[in-house]
Amino acid sequence: MTRTQLITLISVLSLPLIIWQLVLQPNALTFWNIMAVSFGAIAFSSLSFVLFLGARPRFIAYHVGQKAHRILAVIGIGAILLHNQAEGFVDNPESTHQAASYGGNAQTIFLIIAGLSLVFLATKWLLYTPAILQKYIKKLSFVRYDWVKWLHHFNLVAIALMGLHVVFINNALGAPLASSLYACYLIAALSFYVPLLYAKIRRANATIVSMKPLSNTIVEMIVETNQPLAIGQTVWIRQRAAEHPLTIVDKHDTQYTFIFKKVGSFTKRLATLDAQTPLFLSKGYDALPSFEKPLLYIAGGSGITPALAAVNVWKQHPTQPFHLYWSVRTMDELALDGYFRKLQRTQPQFHYYPYVTREGTQQRLTAQDLAQNIDLETATVTICAAAKATKEFEHMLRELTIDDIFTESF
Repeated sequence: MTRTQLITLISVLSLPLIIWQLVLQPNALTFWNIMAVSFGAIAFSSLSFVLFLGARPRFIAYHVGQKAHRILAVIGIGAILLHNQAEGFVDNPESTHQAASYGGNAQTIFLIIAGLSLVFLATKWLLYTPAILQKYIKKLSFVRYDWVKWLHHFNLVAIALMGLHVVFINNALGAPLASSLYACYLIAALSFYVPLLYAKIRRANATIVSMKPLSNTIVEMIVETNQPLAIGQTVWIRQRAAEHPLTIVDKHDTQYTFIFKKVGSFTKRLATLDAQTPLFLSKGYDALPSFEKPLLYIAGGSGITPALAAVNVWKQHPTQPFHLYWSVRTMDELALDGYFRKLQRTQPQFHYYPYVTREGTQQRLTAQDLAQNIDLETATVTICAAAKATKEFEHMLRELTIDDIFTESF
């Protein structure tokens, strides 16, 4: 499913609920009731779809699904607050008051868990806040990411309370059938989400073959599994209760190679594991871009991992030019520099441009550098970097009137 298709689906998702509710509910066509029903339907459909996207369906590109997951959560909670305000102007019978309490409890749980998620999970917004706020938020880093991630699943309780709120409200209004379509939305979402929860408690299906440091911060891990995976796919790796997505950069029979940077609690702990340690690997998500046109790949820091996967697939049939721009902060991060330089000597279609921004000559990738690329106008451009750097690189390309851009940020 493309981004455009996903946006279209989300845009119309609440309309069936709104129409269904207004048709079946007695005396429904007053202004404030229409507002209350509309905001309630938007909240329920948004949060049901959040549940569906949280299951990481494979037919939706992972980075697109996760971005929609975060945005829809904010829309859903905002719609709940507006629904509550609109209901205050609706002349509902007293029998609906108890039902309203379920909605209030769901709202409280959503707000608490959403607040924790903003501080400890979806933290990219911190990059745009004053340094003093970032300083104080970092003091809370003793709260582990994986603990909050498990707490995140308690949103199921809030969604269940929201479902009870819908059932009791409609029963009180004499329209029990109106709840049926809401139930369909929730059941459809749970049919994807429950298997995800089951996968989190399944036994290991892979073992570590080797763990080799490539530099002080970069590590190569080889894992053996019978899972049918491919180079370039993103795989969720679970060790005990914690999990993290990594990209497969190479494959030999049933052995898969991952390269990662020791930055967070999970990757630091993963780097200390010994051979034969069991892991659980999810199914693979996403796939590599096609190589029908020249490819221009801009990687920032550990964004080199999916770039390496693309290179390893491309070099099997190197018919189109491959231009790799790699920007890092320190020389220590250039752990794969020798590999790319050797490939550049042996593959005439491969072009490699490393940039170190905080050591040595402190070079930075500029729009002028990109403009000198003779394949730029015909190439497909992929950017994989931190969110702030991705926006800067994309802005450079837009200034050069390049539109065929695929971005992935972390």
